[in-house]
Amino acid sequence: MTSRPPTEQSVTHVDPGLFWMLHKEKIIAGAAALVLLLIGFGAYVGYQAVRNQKAAAAYAAAGSIEGWRSVIARFPGSAAAGNAYLRIAAQQAEDGKYAESDTTYQTFIRQIPKHPLVMNAYLGLAQNAEAQKDLDKALQYYTQVVTQFGNSYGGPIALLHTGRITKAKGQLLAARAIFESVAQRYPDSFAAALAGHEAAKLADKPAPKTAKPSPSPASKPAG
Repeated sequence: MTSRPPTEQSVTHVDPGLFWMLHKEKIIAGAAALVLLLIGFGAYVGYQAVRNQKAAAAYAAAGSIEGWRSVIARFPGSAAAGNAYLRIAAQQAEDGKYAESDTTYQTFIRQIPKHPLVMNAYLGLAQNAEAQKDLDKALQYYTQVVTQFGNSYGGPIALLHTGRITKAKGQLLAARAIFESVAQRYPDSFAAALAGHEAAKLADKPAPKTAKPSPSPASKPAG
Protein backbone atom coordinates (compact mmCIF):
# COMPACT_ATOMS: atom_id res chain seq x y z
CA MET A 1 0.00 0.00 0.00
CA THR A 2 1.09 3.51 -0.68
CA SER A 3 1.20 5.89 2.27
CA ARG A 4 -0.65 9.19 2.25
CA PRO A 5 1.50 12.09 1.12
CA PRO A 6 2.77 14.28 3.97
CA THR A 7 1.29 17.34 2.33
CA GLU A 8 -2.23 15.91 2.53
CA GLN A 9 -1.77 15.06 6.22
CA SER A 10 -0.70 18.64 6.98
CA VAL A 11 -3.92 19.93 5.46
CA THR A 12 -6.18 17.73 7.57
CA HIS A 13 -4.26 18.05 10.86
CA VAL A 14 -3.20 21.28 12.59
CA ASP A 15 -0.74 21.20 15.43
CA PRO A 16 -2.13 23.55 18.14
CA GLY A 17 1.32 24.20 19.53
CA LEU A 18 2.68 25.14 16.15
CA PHE A 19 -0.35 27.35 15.39
CA TRP A 20 0.09 29.17 18.71
CA MET A 21 3.80 29.67 18.13
CA LEU A 22 3.15 31.15 14.68
CA HIS A 23 0.18 33.40 15.58
CA LYS A 24 0.40 34.09 19.32
CA GLU A 25 1.26 37.78 18.89
CA LYS A 26 -1.78 38.39 16.69
CA ILE A 27 -4.02 36.42 19.05
CA ILE A 28 -2.80 38.30 22.11
CA ALA A 29 -3.15 41.66 20.35
CA GLY A 30 -6.68 40.83 19.17
CA ALA A 31 -7.74 39.63 22.63
CA ALA A 32 -6.31 42.78 24.22
CA ALA A 33 -8.16 44.97 21.72
CA LEU A 34 -11.41 43.12 22.46
CA VAL A 35 -10.93 43.54 26.20
CA LEU A 36 -10.27 47.27 25.77
CA LEU A 37 -13.36 47.59 23.58
CA LEU A 38 -15.53 45.84 26.16
CA ILE A 39 -14.09 47.97 28.97
CA GLY A 40 -14.67 51.14 26.95
CA PHE A 41 -18.24 50.17 26.11
CA GLY A 42 -18.97 49.29 29.70
CA ALA A 43 -17.52 52.59 30.88
CA TYR A 44 -19.65 54.48 28.33
CA VAL A 45 -22.83 52.68 29.38
CA GLY A 46 -22.05 53.34 33.02
CA TYR A 47 -21.33 57.00 32.32
CA GLN A 48 -24.59 57.40 30.44
CA ALA A 49 -26.54 55.76 33.25
CA VAL A 50 -25.01 58.06 35.86
CA ARG A 51 -25.52 61.09 33.61
CA ASN A 52 -29.16 60.22 33.01
CA GLN A 53 -29.73 59.79 36.74
CA LYS A 54 -28.21 63.20 37.44
CA ALA A 55 -30.23 64.77 34.63
CA ALA A 56 -33.46 63.25 35.95
CA ALA A 57 -32.69 64.50 39.46
CA ALA A 58 -31.92 68.00 38.17
CA TYR A 59 -35.15 68.04 36.18
CA ALA A 60 -37.18 66.89 39.19
CA ALA A 61 -35.67 69.67 41.28
CA ALA A 62 -36.33 72.39 38.68
CA GLY A 63 -39.57 74.30 38.97
CA SER A 64 -39.11 77.33 36.75
CA ILE A 65 -37.99 78.30 33.28
CA GLU A 66 -34.53 79.16 34.63
CA GLY A 67 -34.24 75.74 36.27
CA TRP A 68 -35.34 73.90 33.14
CA ARG A 69 -32.90 75.90 31.04
CA SER A 70 -30.17 74.85 33.44
CA VAL A 71 -31.07 71.19 32.85
CA ILE A 72 -30.80 71.72 29.07
CA ALA A 73 -27.43 73.45 29.41
CA ARG A 74 -25.95 70.84 31.77
CA PHE A 75 -27.35 67.72 30.08
CA PRO A 76 -27.85 68.51 26.37
CA GLY A 77 -29.51 65.80 24.33
CA SER A 78 -30.78 63.89 27.35
CA ALA A 79 -34.35 62.79 27.94
CA ALA A 80 -34.55 65.23 30.83
CA ALA A 81 -33.44 68.07 28.55
CA GLY A 82 -36.27 67.21 26.14
CA ASN A 83 -38.76 67.23 29.00
CA ALA A 84 -37.40 70.62 30.05
CA TYR A 85 -37.94 72.02 26.55
CA LEU A 86 -41.58 70.94 26.72
CA ARG A 87 -42.08 72.50 30.16
CA ILE A 88 -40.54 75.79 29.05
CA ALA A 89 -42.62 75.95 25.88
CA ALA A 90 -45.83 75.14 27.75
CA GLN A 91 -45.10 77.84 30.34
CA GLN A 92 -44.36 80.39 27.63
CA ALA A 93 -47.64 79.56 25.90
CA GLU A 94 -49.50 79.86 29.19
CA ASP A 95 -47.98 83.34 29.60
CA GLY A 96 -49.18 84.29 26.12
CA LYS A 97 -45.67 84.33 24.63
CA TYR A 98 -46.58 82.22 21.63
CA ALA A 99 -43.66 83.23 19.42
CA GLU A 100 -41.18 82.26 22.15
CA SER A 101 -43.07 79.04 22.80
CA ASP A 102 -42.97 78.15 19.10
CA THR A 103 -39.21 78.76 19.04
CA THR A 104 -38.72 76.49 22.05
CA TYR A 105 -40.80 73.70 20.53
CA GLN A 106 -38.94 73.97 17.22
CA THR A 107 -35.56 73.96 18.97
CA PHE A 108 -36.55 70.82 20.85
CA ILE A 109 -37.60 69.08 17.61
CA ARG A 110 -34.31 70.06 15.98
CA GLN A 111 -32.04 69.20 18.90
CA ILE A 112 -33.62 65.95 20.13
CA PRO A 113 -35.67 64.52 17.23
CA LYS A 114 -35.63 60.97 18.70
CA HIS A 115 -37.06 61.98 22.06
CA PRO A 116 -40.09 59.80 22.94
CA LEU A 117 -42.22 62.90 23.54
CA VAL A 118 -41.19 64.87 20.44
CA MET A 119 -44.73 64.45 19.10
CA ASN A 120 -45.95 66.67 21.94
CA ALA A 121 -43.94 69.52 20.48
CA TYR A 122 -45.96 69.33 17.25
CA LEU A 123 -49.19 69.22 19.27
CA GLY A 124 -47.98 72.27 21.21
CA LEU A 125 -47.27 74.13 17.98
CA ALA A 126 -50.78 73.30 16.76
CA GLN A 127 -52.34 74.53 20.00
CA ASN A 128 -50.34 77.75 19.82
CA ALA A 129 -51.57 78.32 16.27
CA GLU A 130 -55.16 77.76 17.37
CA ALA A 131 -54.74 80.21 20.23
CA GLN A 132 -53.65 82.79 17.68
CA LYS A 133 -56.66 81.98 15.43
CA ASP A 134 -54.42 80.60 12.70
CA LEU A 135 -56.50 77.55 11.84
CA ASP A 136 -54.59 76.74 8.65
CA LYS A 137 -51.29 76.47 10.52
CA ALA A 138 -52.92 74.46 13.32
CA LEU A 139 -54.39 72.09 10.74
CA GLN A 140 -50.95 71.71 9.18
CA TYR A 141 -49.36 70.65 12.48
CA TYR A 142 -52.17 68.26 13.42
CA THR A 143 -51.93 66.67 9.98
CA GLN A 144 -48.18 66.29 10.46
CA VAL A 145 -48.75 64.43 13.71
CA VAL A 146 -51.18 62.05 11.99
CA THR A 147 -48.68 61.48 9.18
CA GLN A 148 -45.55 60.99 11.31
CA PHE A 149 -47.01 59.54 14.52
CA GLY A 150 -50.24 57.96 13.34
CA ASN A 151 -49.56 54.70 15.20
CA SER A 152 -48.87 56.42 18.53
CA TYR A 153 -51.32 57.56 21.20
CA GLY A 154 -51.31 61.03 19.60
CA GLY A 155 -52.58 59.81 16.23
CA PRO A 156 -56.30 59.64 17.07
CA ILE A 157 -56.09 62.86 19.10
CA ALA A 158 -54.53 64.78 16.23
CA LEU A 159 -57.00 63.35 13.70
CA LEU A 160 -59.89 64.32 15.97
CA HIS A 161 -58.57 67.89 16.15
CA THR A 162 -58.18 67.88 12.38
CA GLY A 163 -61.88 67.13 12.03
CA ARG A 164 -62.80 69.74 14.62
CA ILE A 165 -60.85 72.49 12.83
CA THR A 166 -62.22 71.43 9.46
CA LYS A 167 -65.71 71.75 10.95
CA ALA A 168 -64.86 75.19 12.37
CA LYS A 169 -63.84 76.28 8.88
CA GLY A 170 -67.33 75.37 7.63
CA GLN A 171 -66.28 72.30 5.63
CA LEU A 172 -68.92 70.05 7.13
CA LEU A 173 -68.85 67.16 4.70
CA ALA A 174 -65.05 66.92 4.92
CA ALA A 175 -65.22 67.16 8.72
CA ARG A 176 -67.76 64.35 8.90
CA ALA A 177 -65.51 62.14 6.75
CA ILE A 178 -62.58 62.85 9.06
CA PHE A 179 -64.59 62.04 12.18
CA GLU A 180 -65.74 58.77 10.63
CA SER A 181 -62.13 57.91 9.75
CA VAL A 182 -61.12 58.35 13.42
CA ALA A 183 -63.59 55.65 14.44
CA GLN A 184 -62.44 53.41 11.59
CA ARG A 185 -58.69 53.79 12.13
CA TYR A 186 -58.68 53.88 15.94
CA PRO A 187 -61.79 51.97 17.07
CA ASP A 188 -60.37 51.22 20.53
CA SER A 189 -59.30 54.79 21.34
CA PHE A 190 -61.28 57.21 23.48
CA ALA A 191 -61.17 59.61 20.54
CA ALA A 192 -63.27 57.18 18.50
CA ALA A 193 -66.33 57.72 20.72
CA LEU A 194 -65.99 61.50 20.51
CA ALA A 195 -65.48 61.37 16.76
CA GLY A 196 -68.50 59.10 16.32
CA HIS A 197 -70.64 61.54 18.27
CA GLU A 198 -69.43 64.45 16.11
CA ALA A 199 -70.03 62.51 12.91
CA ALA A 200 -73.58 61.67 14.02
CA LYS A 201 -74.32 65.32 14.75
CA LEU A 202 -73.12 66.32 11.30
CA ALA A 203 -75.17 63.54 9.71
CA ASP A 204 -78.30 64.97 11.34
CA LYS A 205 -77.69 68.41 9.88
CA PRO A 206 -79.82 69.10 6.82
CA ALA A 207 -77.98 69.69 3.60
CA PRO A 208 -77.67 73.37 2.76
CA LYS A 209 -80.55 74.52 0.59
CA THR A 210 -79.83 75.93 -2.79
CA ALA A 211 -81.84 78.97 -3.82
CA LYS A 212 -84.26 78.39 -6.66
CA PRO A 213 -83.40 80.48 -9.70
CA SER A 214 -85.92 83.20 -10.40
CA PRO A 215 -87.64 82.92 -13.75
CA SER A 216 -86.09 85.01 -16.49
CA PRO A 217 -88.17 87.67 -18.17
CA ALA A 218 -88.16 85.61 -21.37
CA SER A 219 -89.88 82.72 -19.59
CA LYS A 220 -92.79 84.83 -18.31
CA PRO A 221 -96.05 84.44 -20.26
CA ALA A 222 -96.89 87.39 -22.42
CA GLY A 223 -99.74 89.50 -21.01
